[in-house]
Amino acid sequence: MLETLTGQAGIQELVVVDHPNARYGSYEPGDEIQVLGDMGWVRSGMWVRIQEITADVDSGDIRLQVVMV
Repeated sequence: MLETLTGQAGIQELVVVDHPNARYGSYEPGDEIQVLGDMGWVRSGMWVRIQEITADVDSGDIRLQVVMV
């Protein structure tokens, strides 16, 4: 919570949903992407670099391992 309030909150993993703005296969390791969303009661926007992509064939989930830029 304190990290969010001080602006130092981080994300290590994202689960991507197939969407016209983020089609599967339209991103790869090394790409920098902007992540927007709500973190509790705080609206957040940050840039991250994709480190690794993992696909789960059973669930269809695409997981991105990311680091802050």
